[in-house]
Amino acid sequence: MRLNHWQRRTVGDCLRRCMCIGLCIALAFALVACKRTTPAPAEASPVAAEPTPTPQATPLAEQGFAIVVDQLPAVVCATQEDAQWVLDSLLAAHAIEGAQTSFKQQVAIAPAPGPFVSKEDALHLLQTGGTRAYLVQEDDTVATITQSFSISEDALQTINGDVAIQPGATIQVELPASLVTVVTVQAVTEEQAISFQTQKVNDSSLTKGKTSVKQKGVKGLKRRTVTVTYEDGQEVGRTPTDWQVVREPVKQIVLVGTKATPTPKPTSKPVTDTSAPSFRWPVTSRRITSVFGEGRGSSRKHAGIDIGDAKGNPVVAAAAGKVTRVRNDPDGYGLYLDIDHGNGWTTRYAHNSKILVSVGQTVTQGQKIALVGSTGASSGPHLHFEIQKNGVAKNPLSYLP
Repeated sequence: MRLNHWQRRTVGDCLRRCMCIGLCIALAFALVACKRTTPAPAEASPVAAEPTPTPQATPLAEQGFAIVVDQLPAVVCATQEDAQWVLDSLLAAHAIEGAQTSFKQQVAIAPAPGPFVSKEDALHLLQTGGTRAYLVQEDDTVATITQSFSISEDALQTINGDVAIQPGATIQVELPASLVTVVTVQAVTEEQAISFQTQKVNDSSLTKGKTSVKQKGVKGLKRRTVTVTYEDGQEVGRTPTDWQVVREPVKQIVLVGTKATPTPKPTSKPVTDTSAPSFRWPVTSRRITSVFGEGRGSSRKHAGIDIGDAKGNPVVAAAAGKVTRVRNDPDGYGLYLDIDHGNGWTTRYAHNSKILVSVGQTVTQGQKIALVGSTGASSGPHLHFEIQKNGVAKNPLSYLP
């Protein structure tokens, strides 16, 4: 079919109109899509949006230094120097010169959060115990706290009342008395004398009954170390080492006389002094072991006679009289007594084992006054017997029957 000019113009106009309508529809859809995806301008919002708050970290407690006893933080000081002062003071309280001091428990200083106590209060708490503040840690529970401080749950609740026992809370706990024990170890040196032995050697050049020291004995010395342990000043143990001989003893050698001594014959010199009493022998024995006037060293002479007799045999008064002296001379006469017979005459009885009379007592001739012994400077049991006239020694053998 063939279109004329007017028909062709009409068809073209229709096509152009359709294209315009389609383009408008497409543009409308595009605008709608843009409105859905594009945010509204800020100035179009009636109220400004609030900023999202940033979470704030809980501030940490101020750090100090805890004194830790057997892994338990006992007290917290503000500085490490304060904590060290407390420990030094505890050790110094039981220090002994030359000894070592330490703690029985495991004691250390470690960083820890407060609350703090003064160093003086910390020292008092460790010595005597008492209530102190404790900051509950993240991993703490009621069970761990009661176990650490050796306290029951009821006691913990009683002390703290309504305070919640939770991390970050400061609670009160009870410390036991003397939370730490100071151990002092001291080494003490002990010395002890070692007795010497006495060896007796017979000597025929000495008269029988006589002795002489040839070599003087010297005591030895032994030494040991004793480790003494104290806890808070109280001794709890001693550990000695074996004795070590520092100086050996030197034995004493004594010469013992074996030479026989003839018994001297009594002199029968007549007594011309009529004032002298009629003396009798003071013991039953007549065995003379040392005569009158015998030398005793230097210028000293024997002032009487020695009569050997058995220990415990009776000694009797040589004449009647009054007891004027009873004494003990450990370096000389031993136990001895004097009797005054009047007119300046006296007798002496020495080296007795026992005296049976007292001063002021009147005795009769033959009365038992003592027992034979070997007291004082004596080498064996005997009686030393003296007769004196106005203080001058006389030979007893001149007056005895």
